Amino acid sequence: MASPGPLLLVGGEPVGPRMAGPAIRSLELARAVAAAGIEVTLAVPAASGGVEMPPGVRRIALDNAGLGAAVGSHACALVGAGILSRFPRLASADIPLAVDLYDPVPLEAAELYREAPRAVASAALAQASANLRLELTRADMILCAGRRQHDLWTGALMTMGRLTPGMYAADPTLEGMVRVVPFGVPPGRPRAGGLRGRVPGIGAADTIAIWGGGIHQWFDAPTAIRATGLLTAGNPGLRLVFMGSTPPNLALAPHGAVSAARAVAAELGLLDGQVVFLDGWMDYADRGAALADANIGVSAHHRTAETRFAWRTRLLDYLWAGLPVACTEGDELGDRIAAAGAGLTTPAGDAEALAHSMRTLAEAGPRREAAIAAARTLAGELSWDRVAAPLVEWARTPVRLGGRGNRVLATAALWRMFATKGWQTARTEGPSAAIGRYRRFRDRD
Repeated sequence: MASPGPLLLVGGEPVGPRMAGPAIRSLELARAVAAAGIEVTLAVPAASGGVEMPPGVRRIALDNAGLGAAVGSHACALVGAGILSRFPRLASADIPLAVDLYDPVPLEAAELYREAPRAVASAALAQASANLRLELTRADMILCAGRRQHDLWTGALMTMGRLTPGMYAADPTLEGMVRVVPFGVPPGRPRAGGLRGRVPGIGAADTIAIWGGGIHQWFDAPTAIRATGLLTAGNPGLRLVFMGSTPPNLALAPHGAVSAARAVAAELGLLDGQVVFLDGWMDYADRGAALADANIGVSAHHRTAETRFAWRTRLLDYLWAGLPVACTEGDELGDRIAAAGAGLTTPAGDAEALAHSMRTLAEAGPRREAAIAAARTLAGELSWDRVAAPLVEWARTPVRLGGRGNRVLATAALWRMFATKGWQTARTEGPSAAIGRYRRFRDRD
């Protein structure tokens, strides 16, 4: 039997020492597919570097020249969110194409720009929606993170007329077109040694509650800080540690969530004492040592549509490190963790309830030990090699569901998206900026 053709995996963020979720996912999916015997070309921004590629994975620069040469020599492609609008040649490429929609970008945009001027927020949401319309039009297969997202994207496809009778008859469950590929967990367990004795103010006997990942608008760091304040009288050695203040993707940084969290910690007299903000962003290779030094993992968020359809990747890091999880209810993974006994969930905005969960899970005893065991079991179920299996299956026998007609519709969606961006640019920045955007779009290869 002939070996399957190579997969072109296109990611929008640099793969390097410091990575947020999208870059981590690109690297780990490439690793999992290559481990299954399928060659992978990973196209990522040119600034990428400092990370050795896994066996069977070749890295190229993400630019028009590199993609132009690569498309014709690959059997199929997987692209991240927002890629098709940046590189239109992929939308018209004559190969099966999958789109990774594990991160519902329009819902995040709604939270990011909730307090922005109306014109700015409208422009951002229109752009995110236009990108999504293009992706749903062109995709031969869609990746999502969980069952809720599966239903979300199935509903979106229905409104676009993508669910034809023939397609439904061939696969009544729709698992062929929308496949659940969650964010995964690395193999093995991390070793301690990243915080205790290395970060000023964190002692060997302190109880560490760790907040993995960034502090974004859809999270509720102030409630976690207030919960910590409620616990400090009974446990003066408690430390709430925020692992990353400035994410590698700077587009997520300047929206005020970090400064608001710091302000709450300062107001309560906890800043640089019971509440510690680590500067910058921890290297991907070092995060395991910090997690393994912790006693519990903490995450809190607001009650929004983003929450319902999110797949909280930081919770996976907690499972990987065998940490009991104290988090807000409402997201699919957090609820699954609670059901498995690996943690406790609390209502949004309830600092007292979160404090109770943190205390319960941090104290030595049967409840904590049971949560640790459940976290490790769940981590094994969500290992990258397991969760990537549907992608591997598709890459072995990629299927075209749209054909030439869908590529034509995708081109139309691309121009519609451009028109939306141009109109919003003209409204917010003026006609000259819109003309400049048109010229850049026209001149793209």
